[in-house]
Amino acid sequence: MSEGIGEEPLFTARGLPGDVTKATYKDYKEWGCDGRHASWLTTVEFAACIVEAYYRMNSFEALQDYKEHEELYLLLEALAAINNPYYHEDPLWSYKKILDIMLDYEKYDGECRIVFWFDN
Repeated sequence: MSEGIGEEPLFTARGLPGDVTKATYKDYKEWGCDGRHASWLTTVEFAACIVEAYYRMNSFEALQDYKEHEELYLLLEALAAINNPYYHEDPLWSYKKILDIMLDYEKYDGECRIVFWFDN
């Protein structure tokens, strides 16, 4: 595991996937030169990023030893299921909601990924 914020990313930028939807490709092109470092992550990779973010924030120290995809799914399903009345205080609550949607999609429709890029 990394030792803190500012370390290398878990996954390097991959560019847009070759089979990206027309709508996503159009959105990306509209960003022009302001859209940088396009990439994508599978559901498991996205879950790993959430776990790593908690680790880097020195939260949930028990999550340091995640290794297997199955364990990641179970771990993140448990995190997403927490009924947290202080969700506004959890800086990653919106990412966990996105992960919930990805996990639900995979239950019925197969593989899922998130495609993203960054602004200047």
